Amino acid sequence: MTSRVLFACAGALAMAPAANAAGYGQQPLRRRERPITVRVLAACLNPVMPDGRRLHETMGWSSPLSLASSFAEGVAQASGGFIRYRVVQWRDVPPQGGTAGRTVTSADYAQAVRAGSLGVTEPALEPEQLANSPWVLSRLERGDIDEVWVFTGPSTRAPGARTPGAFCSRAAEGPTAGDRRDVPVMSFSYERGVAEMLHVLGHRVERAMSAVYGGWRPDDVRTNWARFAASYFQSHGVAAVGTCDRPPNAERDFDYSSPRVVYSGADDWLSYPQLTGTGKPVSCESWGGPDYHGNYIRWWLSHLPRVTGQGADGRLLNWWRYVFEPDRLAEFAPKERSVARR
Repeated sequence: MTSRVLFACAGALAMAPAANAAGYGQQPLRRRERPITVRVLAACLNPVMPDGRRLHETMGWSSPLSLASSFAEGVAQASGGFIRYRVVQWRDVPPQGGTAGRTVTSADYAQAVRAGSLGVTEPALEPEQLANSPWVLSRLERGDIDEVWVFTGPSTRAPGARTPGAFCSRAAEGPTAGDRRDVPVMSFSYERGVAEMLHVLGHRVERAMSAVYGGWRPDDVRTNWARFAASYFQSHGVAAVGTCDRPPNAERDFDYSSPRVVYSGADDWLSYPQLTGTGKPVSCESWGGPDYHGNYIRWWLSHLPRVTGQGADGRLLNWWRYVFEPDRLAEFAPKERSVARR
């Protein structure tokens, strides 16, 4: 079997998770499907520092274990219980890669943290290299994991993570021939919070749905996905649920706390595919604060359709399946590039 590894990477915009007072995702939906259990292998670069504590403890950052638990809980809630994460292995790993052929050690990493030079010395955990490690490939070959999470500190390299705050996803270069099993790899920074982790997932959703609908432009609302993702100032006065970066009422990216009120059909998508065309006023109070970023992403994810069947446009009515069953994307993106394979 050939396993393709799909990357979703991120960092930045630290914000602590908080309870959402708006009650997102609590509306019961008809014809819900049987839940999906996602088995996760988690790899963590979190070396022991000279003071005997782990890096995250020394620096006062979030516990990777706590982040993983809160992220899984947030996804379960936003998906109405449809997605259930289960970490089947947690493994501490050393830095990988280096500069000018020099291997980076945990001691190098610790020194870079103390010196504040992480972005210069580039001690790294390379998710692409990690994904091809024998202990990862053996589990892929046995078929007992569905996803890989990589936890690192700040300024560690990951595919596509160009700058702090740059959220992206891509498939790395590699062969595509043969029987394939797609395995998503998501990179998280424990310097950040759950909001950023959910944001990574949000861009993974956008990437999957863009493939399903043959591309996506925010100002072109001719497909159901584009109608879902419409925001007022990008879609010529049409607003629905918005995008990960831009809420339906925002004039610019990452404006999650804007009090601006626009008329939005977001809640109409809770009844998809029976859209009525109705809407109501939406502002930042629709998802609530004080963690407007995290609460918005939860609110956004909670509006993804998740009912049984196929729509008139030939797509599944449960869009979560396209995100968490990547092989379903083969029909829409047969030339997807790959990296890990067996």
